[in-house]
Amino acid sequence: MSQIRILIHSLEKEIRETCKNIENILTNWNLPKSLIFDTVLVIDEILSNILEHGKTDCNSREKIVNIEIIKLKHFLKIIVIDNCDPFQLELKDSMNISEYIKKNKTGGFGLLIINKLMDTIKLERKWDKNLLIITKKIENTEEEINKILSSKTTNAYIRDEILWVITKSGSSIELDDAIKDFEAYDRVIEKYPEKKAYAMIVDTRNMKMISQDAKNYYVSQKSYGLRAIAIIINSTFGKWMGNYFISLNKNKAKSIKLFNSEKDALFWVESKKELVSIEKLCN
Repeated sequence: MSQIRILIHSLEKEIRETCKNIENILTNWNLPKSLIFDTVLVIDEILSNILEHGKTDCNSREKIVNIEIIKLKHFLKIIVIDNCDPFQLELKDSMNISEYIKKNKTGGFGLLIINKLMDTIKLERKWDKNLLIITKKIENTEEEINKILSSKTTNAYIRDEILWVITKSGSSIELDDAIKDFEAYDRVIEKYPEKKAYAMIVDTRNMKMISQDAKNYYVSQKSYGLRAIAIIINSTFGKWMGNYFISLNKNKAKSIKLFNSEKDALFWVESKKELVSIEKLCN
């Protein structure tokens, strides 16, 4: 479990800085970028709402806000405590942003956003303070990526910036399979850009065959920034296929090489990572 607490005395001056600090902390917790964006947006909206609408004894008292964020195994829990007067929280499951805008409503739009982005919202009144308790499910990023990438012909995952593609036993890869493979990787790097791989290891040892259309499609696609592609083979067919990709794919990656074992393929690919790191420093 990870946990942070933030005390805000001057809302007007500290909202932007507070949101930036929270964003940095959530990033250090290795949460998905989409979850970080939603959480920061919601906290910004809550603090802005307290600043604009919160009342404290005819505004004679300073508005003080405590924020507590707890990262549990499967969800994020956010508790916002303020010393303002009580207020009512009215939420409806049927709330729809598009319909809300069409009706030209202005008040409560922030609450609508919070309700849409978070999974649960609960308001309590304790110790003469308002307690807003919000939760958001943390998706298992690795499991989700594996599910997106894997198909009927391959199991695939990204680990240490390397895209692993392992063909299933007896698999026959057709054009439709090749198209779906690239569409899946597109979805992954669009949703999780930080997961973009610098290299790929393709284990073809279980594959039965691959159609000519599928081969042509694979070599015609963009490089996706891959600097090295290692192809693991164990047959004459595998060697022929690997050499075919090498001959047609010269401009798609810095290096392509055939191997007979995972160990050798991984060692070679990891040696390329050092060159990528050096290039990043130079740029």
